[in-house]
Amino acid sequence: IETPNCFIFCASSHRVNDVPRIFNYDAGVKIINPEKFIEVITKALKFRFKARLDFFDKITYMSKEEEWNTKDFGKNPALFKDQSFSYQSEVRAIWTIPNPNLVEPIILQLPDLKKFIHPIKLDL
Repeated sequence: IETPNCFIFCASSHRVNDVPRIFNYDAGVKIINPEKFIEVITKALKFRFKARLDFFDKITYMSKEEEWNTKDFGKNPALFKDQSFSYQSEVRAIWTIPNPNLVEPIILQLPDLKKFIHPIKLDL
């Protein structure tokens, strides 16, 4: 199934001690105001790509198999993951843009995000 390109931000909804070890992270932050944090990113993506925030919530953990409803391709695969990943307690923000061919990996330089995060100590 093909879905449109989009920008996706992923984070855990709470501290998950296994994640830094599994992904070999050596640093982490706590987002203290998630709504404002995502708002800053949304403004930057809207300015640069005319992006629209379409989803900001916890994803669903479920089987990737679903019964065909005879109407469409079913659930957007960006909104769920296999149950085996449920320990990640993932939250995603998903932005779509008018021309999905313009999507490319980007690094945003957004100093205002610092107001909404605190560094956390990781136990490796």
